[in-house]
Amino acid sequence: MARTKMRRRVASAFRVTSSAPLVVTVASQPVSSALTLTAINMNDDVKVTVAPAYEGKFTLVSSLGGGSSVLKDEDTPDPEGKGRKRLVDIKALFGGTVIGSVSWVDADTNEALAKERMEWGR
Repeated sequence: MARTKMRRRVASAFRVTSSAPLVVTVASQPVSSALTLTAINMNDDVKVTVAPAYEGKFTLVSSLGGGSSVLKDEDTPDPEGKGRKRLVDIKALFGGTVIGSVSWVDADTNEALAKERMEWGR
């Protein structure tokens, strides 16, 4: 009988609300874990930094004339040590809203091909 090593999926959910500048940092996250983060600020900027292990979709919304932006750190080391590169795919950018996803892809994979293969419904 073959044995399969199974990872336990850890899930975390956070909701943060503020009317002053809001800075949220998720400094570490286990590989293959789930993260749901809602950061709301109706009056000022929101800055969110996620751990390198984060993969999935994101939506950034800034109201009252604020701007949303995504900083791509292309030098982030692969948290699983597989030599992959970080792919941040911006699907939509309008007003104060940014919609996209982030994943790890093989370092030798063509970035355009990787975007086509990325699962949006993650």
